[in-house]
Amino acid sequence: MKNALEILTGKRVVHISEYDAHIQIQFDDNSTLDVFNRFKLTIEGNHDIGHLVGRIVKKFECDKRKIEIQFWPTARLVIGIENSDYNGPEALVFVPESGSTVVWN
Repeated sequence: MKNALEILTGKRVVHISEYDAHIQIQFDDNSTLDVFNRFKLTIEGNHDIGHLVGRIVKKFECDKRKIEIQFWPTARLVIGIENSDYNGPEALVFVPESGSTVVWN
């Protein structure tokens, strides 16, 4: 089974919202990804989440410790999914333009 986030491959980031407890990434197909867990962003040495706007989702990698989303041009968002990375009950919430919401907890 594919990762539910793979549907975002090729989608462009159009907006980022930062809240106290999480970030929300909106894509050009009107889908959103809310990230509640601890994350690390690398954009050519920059760590400002706003620099993701305009970048295109290139690839996903998942293992038992993290979810990594790679963007073009060079950017990487690594979301921890170990117990110590959680800020609440959910790690991520993906809301596609149509279809079912997917929650990682």
